[in-house]
Amino acid sequence: MDGWSASGTAIGRLRSDGVYETVITIDPVCQGATAVGSKCYPRGFDPLAGALYLICESTSNTYSLLEFIRVTGLPTLYEVVATYVPAPPAVAWRVPPMPDGFPGQVESFSVLAGDIADLPNFSQAERIAYNVPEFSAPVAGEELTVPDPLPDPWPRTGRYYLVSAERGGEERVGRQRIAGVLTGRPVAGTPTCP
Repeated sequence: MDGWSASGTAIGRLRSDGVYETVITIDPVCQGATAVGSKCYPRGFDPLAGALYLICESTSNTYSLLEFIRVTGLPTLYEVVATYVPAPPAVAWRVPPMPDGFPGQVESFSVLAGDIADLPNFSQAERIAYNVPEFSAPVAGEELTVPDPLPDPWPRTGRYYLVSAERGGEERVGRQRIAGVLTGRPVAGTPTCP
């Protein structure tokens, strides 16, 4: 789910490969009259519930009808973002159904760590684990754990951890918004796997 837009009666998405596809078509509803047209306007998206809110206006030759529509069943934030599980002295997370926006299963994960003073520049991040899990593809809902080889940070400092998802030679760390379109964040500028 890389980018959503609504235009007239069609709601679609712009996939990461640049192809636009229609996801929902809304027909004008004007009972007992000749429908002239309809338009839908996106009013919000709830990432926790996976719901898109629209206001749709159907017009006919005699009246107009405004409807508030809630489209459910879209991926939730928890289906895209890895959920961290406290497990010192290790880093643990639960595999989401759509890691970092990849549709379906990914091949593996890597774990990166860095000083929070460097954010949002990830080029100083250090990879502390590669190709996790080592012998099989991760499964949604599975809890993965890797040892944390780094010492505790100094007082008044902090460390961030990132889990990157890898599939088909592409690696992503979280999500980014560019020109209003939400996409997977490539791992450009971070250290590569050996």
